Amino acid sequence: MSYRTARARLARTAVRRPHTFSAIAAERLEDRRLLAAVPATLPVTVSNLQWEVEGAQLGFSVDFVCEARPHEAYASFGDGTVKNLPMDYDPATGLGRVHGLYDYAQPGDHPVTVAVRRGEWIDAETFSASTEVAAAPTSSGTCLRGW
Repeated sequence: MSYRTARARLARTAVRRPHTFSAIAAERLEDRRLLAAVPATLPVTVSNLQWEVEGAQLGFSVDFVCEARPHEAYASFGDGTVKNLPMDYDPATGLGRVHGLYDYAQPGDHPVTVAVRRGEWIDAETFSASTEVAAAPTSSGTCLRGW
């Protein structure tokens, strides 16, 4: 077999088999991205948000389920204030509750976010609290002098 015959046969083989080394080297490899795997259940799950506004005061509670005690719970009150919140947690059941009170200085609609964090996992609930600043109490009694 001559050199030209062998080279022609090799060229025909490379055309018929696109997966030969020469064909693979000429192809651009596709971009690959690693996507985060999310477990079937999140380490922290927030639910059952309850809240009430009376005048300028907001009161709220939220339940959560967590496989271990959360690292922190906090609320953003929509006026620039963020506070850490007290929490109750039962390690036997994995159930807990976060609760808080907050007094607003200005009336209005405030977006409030209550969050529970365990490691890098955070779950949160957001709601809008409409507040009114209570008027200062007025005296209707008579001032007595000399007492």
